Amino acid sequence: MTDMILEIENLKKSYPAKGGRGEVRALCGVSLSVSKGEFVALHGPSGCGKSTLLLAVGGLLKPDAGSVKINGQNLYALNNSRRAQFRAGHLGFVFQQFHLVHILMLGNVMVTEIATGRTADASLLFADEPTGNLDRENARVVLSYMKEFAENGGVVVMVTHDDRALAYVSRQVSLADGVIS
Repeated sequence: MTDMILEIENLKKSYPAKGGRGEVRALCGVSLSVSKGEFVALHGPSGCGKSTLLLAVGGLLKPDAGSVKINGQNLYALNNSRRAQFRAGHLGFVFQQFHLVHILMLGNVMVTEIATGRTADASLLFADEPTGNLDRENARVVLSYMKEFAENGGVVVMVTHDDRALAYVSRQVSLADGVIS
């Protein structure tokens, strides 16, 4: 059995440009593998594709091309119904946690959810700017939990602009113009 949990291969995603002229290429053939126990930070300038990548690997935004495999299962080879079943059966809480981190960003609510072990059954945790609205102490609690989560065999993939967060991760991946640089 392999320790590879997340395998991203040649992921591409474009959006229509403002004004309807052309397109914006958010992801231009991104490939990345993440093993059990890793805490990976995706960082780079605004608009470089970090959040698009996180949404795509989380099964929430279908890429134009490429594959996302979680525990060997190609997420986008499944039809919409089967993909929803896969997420619900295998990754349901991860996606609830992703929405908590990405959409709500309510500081103490997020800290409470993480600190009380609401991610205990998940094997993969996605976080988009999890410390963005937190004070120093609450940011430390969240980052410490995510580091411990990875050290206990989970996988964390985090988008961040917070330099403090980089001290907690096992690997940094830089994105620029839709590619890993």
